[in-house]
Amino acid sequence: GVSNFDLEDMQELLETPGGRNCQANQVLYHLGSRGIEVALKPWQDQQQIPTIAYCPLAQAGALQRDLIQHPAVQQTAAELGISVYQVLLCFTLAQSNMVSIARGWWVVQATACYPTHRQNRAYERNCRLFDHSLERRTAG
Repeated sequence: GVSNFDLEDMQELLETPGGRNCQANQVLYHLGSRGIEVALKPWQDQQQIPTIAYCPLAQAGALQRDLIQHPAVQQTAAELGISVYQVLLCFTLAQSNMVSIARGWWVVQATACYPTHRQNRAYERNCRLFDHSLERRTAG
């Protein structure tokens, strides 16, 4: 796999000998950083190259604070009975052809509210509602 390749880099990679063996592209992606949705992610999906989202919880000061305090994120978490961190993580996990990597204690933070047998149900509820709740509230 590769890391932080943009669309042009990925296209060039696939033209090189062995480039089609690329198994993934790891890029910054979270609810507050969605630029890859414009061209890179759709292209990678067409090429069947998975995207690995790093920092799905926006692990940086003010940006993360703004996201976890955003009314749509707060409301979605309350409606689903999950943490705001779970909302952020499930946003990336709900995308097709994507894997998310969260660092250390953030993973614990994101899943701590539910024992294991409830985590799957919470994840499924969250992902089912994303297209209709959070996306609608943050559009525009």
